[in-house]
Amino acid sequence: MTAQPFDEGRATIIPQPPMDADALRVAVARLTPEDSALFEQKYREAWNAAYRTSSTQPMRAFLVDWSIRVAVHRIPERARRWRDLEYLSMAAPNREASRAASAALGELLRAAEREVLGR
Repeated sequence: MTAQPFDEGRATIIPQPPMDADALRVAVARLTPEDSALFEQKYREAWNAAYRTSSTQPMRAFLVDWSIRVAVHRIPERARRWRDLEYLSMAAPNREASRAASAALGELLRAAEREVLGR
């Protein structure tokens, strides 16, 4: 399986929310409710790390990570491709196919990251 270029003109479930914990919480609950508990756990971990280190970096990393997750899942075709590639990377018939799927996952993540960070 080779990486397919992503058509940004495809339908979205929701617009990309701002990089804000409350907005991301709502988006996660709507797009992937099964991840809501993980979101809360990672939020608390980032908050505690920020407090312990007197740094905003843990919260920034948390917000970027979850913004990218939302960017992937807010577009149904992209979310479907993510699930397909994730499965293929683990269940591929050989190492070459698994690596190709993993590389395609990386490309998908980089595209979502560019969307989120405006790069």
